[in-house]
Amino acid sequence: MLIALRPTEQTPLSVLYCAALIKETNFPPGVVNIILGDGPECGHAIVVHAHIDKVPCTSSVEDENEYSIRLSNNQIDSNTEQGSQILDFIESDYKFGDKLECGGERVDNKDYFIKATIFSDVKDDMQITREEISGPVMSVLKYDSYEEVIKRANDTTFGLDAGVITRDSKFERNDY
Repeated sequence: MLIALRPTEQTPLSVLYCAALIKETNFPPGVVNIILGDGPECGHAIVVHAHIDKVPCTSSVEDENEYSIRLSNNQIDSNTEQGSQILDFIESDYKFGDKLECGGERVDNKDYFIKATIFSDVKDDMQITREEISGPVMSVLKYDSYEEVIKRANDTTFGLDAGVITRDSKFERNDY
């Protein structure tokens, strides 16, 4: 497997620093590759390259829409709305015992800008825990041990972001 990282052209130094750290760990040479350059030009080359299997994007909405259209050979339904999918996701789990702390609705009634949403009392088997929601939704799960946190983290296929909040100093920093 090869990994290619293309940082934004405005702030490439952090990724170059990470590359130096990767090299220091004796990671096999050539596995992690840094691609520097103009976003649209590099992005296009990456998206259409025959030997690149997956392209996760974190960029502007315009760029991601363009990449999605290229990858789908223009088969995207222009009537697709992600906002309604996010609200359906929120409403489907809200019925099963979790607690809505805030948000969970549109910012206004004409668009699908969703208010930041936080759920507590979430269980491991709930859809909101198991599946990716591409929207401003956070689930809060309690844990009893560090091992439980690791087991949960390894039992999901998604997770762009996660954090552990604790008062126990032995869990604050761990090099696992």
